[in-house]
Amino acid sequence: MSSPSVDPGRNAAPLERVSAEAMARAEEMIELEEGATNRLSGMLARFVTLVAVIMSLFHLYTAYAIVRPEHLRATHLAFVLFLTFLVFPVARRFRNRVMWWDWLLAAGGIAVAAWLIAGGDDFFDRSIVPADWDIVFGVLMMALILEAMRRSAGWIMPFITLCFVAYETEKE
Repeated sequence: MSSPSVDPGRNAAPLERVSAEAMARAEEMIELEEGATNRLSGMLARFVTLVAVIMSLFHLYTAYAIVRPEHLRATHLAFVLFLTFLVFPVARRFRNRVMWWDWLLAAGGIAVAAWLIAGGDDFFDRSIVPADWDIVFGVLMMALILEAMRRSAGWIMPFITLCFVAYETEKE
C-alpha cells in the first residue's frame, strides 16, 4: 500500500506559502487603494498602539456611562485626528517616520477638542454670533479634518466636501 502524498506547503504558515513577490504585489495594491501608512516601530509604535487602545476603552466606557454628546464628539475627534496624523504620512516619501509637522497637526487636533470642551455651555450659547476664537478654532478644525481625509482616503473626499461647502456658501 502506498502512502498518500504529502504537500510540504500544506502545513506551513500562511506567510511561508505566499511568495515574497506576491506579498509585495498585495501590499502595493493595498497601498494604492488605502494610501501610504507609516510602519512604526519601537517606542513610537507602542505609544500609537496605547493611544488606540485608550480610544477604544473610552468608546466602550461611553457605551455604558452618560457622557455629554458634545464631549464625546470632541474627544472622538481629538483621538481620530491625533492617530490619523501619526499613522498616515503627508506623502509617500515621508513614510515610516513621524515628522515634526505631523506632531504639530496632531496637537492641533487636541487643541480644537480642548477648545470645544472648555467652552462648555457658553460655546453653544454663542453659536449664533461666534467669538473670534470660535471662528479661528472652527476653521482650524475644518482644515485638520480635510487634511486627515486627504491622508487617509485620498483627494476625492476633501474635494467632495469642499464642493458641498462651496455649494452651501453660494446659497447664502
